[in-house]
Amino acid sequence: MNENIENVYDVIGRITSTLLEEHDPLALAAVMMVMGMRIYKTVLEEDEYQKIVDEVTNKKDRVHPLDTHGPLQ
Repeated sequence: MNENIENVYDVIGRITSTLLEEHDPLALAAVMMVMGMRIYKTVLEEDEYQKIVDEVTNKKDRVHPLDTHGPLQ
């Protein structure tokens, strides 16, 4: 599973870099965040969805800027 996440992370990272060349970074971030939340809302039960939302909020200080290529967390 971890290898799959890293692969998806790399693919999305490359797509993001390409999109950032032509689009507003804030618009791109907003769309990506909404799409992620929609996926969670679609595949998770409501209590699981709420746990994910809480976890994202609780780990907001562990997010690294794109140019630092911090570890997946």
